Amino acid sequence: MTGRMGVVAAACVGVLAAAAAAQPTEYTDLGAHLAPETFSVQVTLQAANDIQWFRIELPAVTADSGFVDIRS
Repeated sequence: MTGRMGVVAAACVGVLAAAAAAQPTEYTDLGAHLAPETFSVQVTLQAANDIQWFRIELPAVTADSGFVDIRS
């Protein structure tokens, strides 16, 4: 690629690579959930500006198979 397209492609690669490096190092792993279910997790905030990260593994779905509802 040359010219403007090359610059745009390089910028996109740089942004995407930076996003991968920005993933949190500490998080609560909620595990894999393969079947339709309802579950909740108790969260205790340490301060008014506390940020907590959660990881959950969900299966691939089709558009008509339902939705994920996350309330915080």
